[in-house]
Amino acid sequence: MSSVQLERPVTSGDLIAELAARAPAVGANAGAWPGLTIYRFVAPAGPSWEEIQSLSLCIVAQGRKAVTVNGETYLYDPFHYLVLSSHLHFQAEILEATPTRPFLSFVLQIEPSLVRRVSSDMLERRTTAFRSRLGEPQAPDRPALVSALDQELLGAVLRFLRAVGTDTDRRVLAPLYLQEMVYRVLQRE
Repeated sequence: MSSVQLERPVTSGDLIAELAARAPAVGANAGAWPGLTIYRFVAPAGPSWEEIQSLSLCIVAQGRKAVTVNGETYLYDPFHYLVLSSHLHFQAEILEATPTRPFLSFVLQIEPSLVRRVSSDMLERRTTAFRSRLGEPQAPDRPALVSALDQELLGAVLRFLRAVGTDTDRRVLAPLYLQEMVYRVLQRE
């Protein structure tokens, strides 16, 4: 008999449980990784002004949020994630949250050098015809974008969050899962 186990599909419930355990306090909770903040709100909140310095991946596990940048509003929820470009000043508003179904999300600021490295690795493996399309900046003027959250990205997010929970996994595995998350986002956009 084989000892290989098939990994069960991850669900939004897995992400809800992970974030709920890591965000005991209402508001912002420090994550166990540089640039990781986990949020819990038990009532709608905002709008409030916020600022980020690095490219950021924003994922909601439960509830709904609106972010307004330069007059354009981006809505995201458990089925969609938000990517914000670096050095942004924006307005954020929690749209759905209750004490029994709190808003749970995280924001992970990502070093631009990691994004460049993963992009470069992706481009090196493309054909020349495909390279010219991917080599062009996608939308240099767009400060944010919303995209569908799929199983591959959700799985990488959960592996990353679980890895930051222990010292050895945080040192060895978390950087690999972070790289996978960047790869999955770049594949979509």
